[in-house]
Amino acid sequence: PDVAKAIYEHYLPTQAGGKTPTGIIGAIISISDKMDTICGCFAVGLVPTGAADPYALRRQSLGIIAIIIEKGFPVVIDRIIDKSISLLNSKLTRAPADVKKDVLEFFKERLRNQLMSQGYPFDAVDSVLSAPWYDINDAVKRVKAIEKFKKNPACAALVIAFKRVSNILKGFESKEEKPDIALFEEIKEKGLFETIERIAPEIKRYWKEGDYEKVFETLASLKGTIDTFFDKVMVMVEDEKIRRNRLALLNMVRGLYYQIADISKL
Repeated sequence: PDVAKAIYEHYLPTQAGGKTPTGIIGAIISISDKMDTICGCFAVGLVPTGAADPYALRRQSLGIIAIIIEKGFPVVIDRIIDKSISLLNSKLTRAPADVKKDVLEFFKERLRNQLMSQGYPFDAVDSVLSAPWYDINDAVKRVKAIEKFKKNPACAALVIAFKRVSNILKGFESKEEKPDIALFEEIKEKGLFETIERIAPEIKRYWKEGDYEKVFETLASLKGTIDTFFDKVMVMVEDEKIRRNRLALLNMVRGLYYQIADISKL
């Protein structure tokens, strides 16, 4: 009976918004089979267009997303894609990296559309999908937390500050570069650095625990320090060492939230 049930249920859902597998085995096989079809089609150039989707790849990707969410599977979808592509191996007519990139973008757009159809605003969805989103259930949790955070009185001003951070950092490529405290010329530079050093472990702990509400509350505590920094410190000075050091400091600020959501998009 278990095998018969799994065979039947692995076809589900048969339509968008349709019934999903009730059993774990059927759910796992359903995800595997659908992902094989999607990656297989993308691997040989059978990519859906606006006018045609003959192999119902959109429906199948939405089915995978629905199963993962309903079952609460803590799976990282890019790893499933990697496995599927590796199994296809010799049958690929395109570079594996290109196939993976296109399949991920395909799933990302399906997830975006699904979340927005459920009433989540574009900005909250976009901010999360601009950060790592491959753990779908975790991404949904972050979207919900962002929506709650938007009601925080400090949110609006904090978003403006983070937008300023993101805009200044455009073109700054060295994400691993850390500021040299010996190059700090302004007391507010040191103040921002010390604040980041103090709250970074807290944010990391909350992030690992999946307590994103606490993450955003802790980020909100940065508001005054960031505002003061921008009021008192000129970032884009002529001295290249000082300028790059200040950009590295702001990059630390961005690093506090960039893996969770791009708050500058709110």
